[in-house]
Amino acid sequence: MTRYYNNNKISYYDYIRQLSIPIHFMFFVCVVFIFLCFTWYTNYESKVERFVHHLKIFLMLTPIALLVLVHCLSSNWFLSSLVPYPEKDLLHRAGGSP
Repeated sequence: MTRYYNNNKISYYDYIRQLSIPIHFMFFVCVVFIFLCFTWYTNYESKVERFVHHLKIFLMLTPIALLVLVHCLSSNWFLSSLVPYPEKDLLHRAGGSP
C-alpha cells in the first residue's frame, strides 16, 4: 500500500524514484570533486601549511592566555589599579552619629 503525494495520483515511491540520481553520475561527481580538491591543495600547499602552522600556535597559546587572564582578573592588584576601592569604613561613617 503506497501513500499518495499531495492530491496527485503519483505515489510517494514513484516521486522519490523520479528524483533519484544515477550512481554513475554520482561516481563521476565524486571523482571530479577529489580531483579539484587535489589540484587546489597542490596549488595552495604552502599557504595551507602556513595557515596550519599559525593555527597550531594559536591553539597552543589560547589556554595559556586564558589562564593568565583569569589569574589577572582574580587578583586584587589588577582590579585595584583599574578601579579604586573606597575606604573600608566609609559606608559606616556616611550617616554620622545620631
